[in-house]
Amino acid sequence: MKPFQPINGTHDPAATIRPIEPRDDMPVALILSEGCREFGAVGAGFGVNECHELPLSRTYAAPRSAYFVMEREGLIAGGIGIAPLPCEFAHIAELQRFILLPMSARRSHGRRLLDHCLDTADRFGFRICYLESSATEIAMTELLELAGFQRIGKSLSDRPLNGANTYYFLSLVTP
Repeated sequence: MKPFQPINGTHDPAATIRPIEPRDDMPVALILSEGCREFGAVGAGFGVNECHELPLSRTYAAPRSAYFVMEREGLIAGGIGIAPLPCEFAHIAELQRFILLPMSARRSHGRRLLDHCLDTADRFGFRICYLESSATEIAMTELLELAGFQRIGKSLSDRPLNGANTYYFLSLVTP
């Protein structure tokens, strides 16, 4: 198992990562809705449906939860969340609602968001990070595998996402 290692190198100084605020709820919900439609992640059980039930800024105010947005030139370019995985193991975090606008979907932006979220999961005391996705999300699959995530054969969640067919985990613990 390869532990989490952040990337080194250049990044876009115009893009900043910060915690979600109430003013971000609508733009992030729209970005998520569009991204989920693009990958066919619509219907019951998908995160896009939950965006409208409770604003994300309130959802991620829960203990050991956080949502971060990437802002570029005053506009939200994407986001990523972390929360406890709904299962019997309190040490497993779930990456949630990871999305980038197509115009901002550079690998370095996605990796910066991912690294920031994984650092936060580590600070929250999680030992493993988990993600459910779809094999149609090629860029996401490549990014996760470059970050050291390993594919597993089935969901670890008590409430798996409908339509998810790829499951990943990453150890946050250094051997």
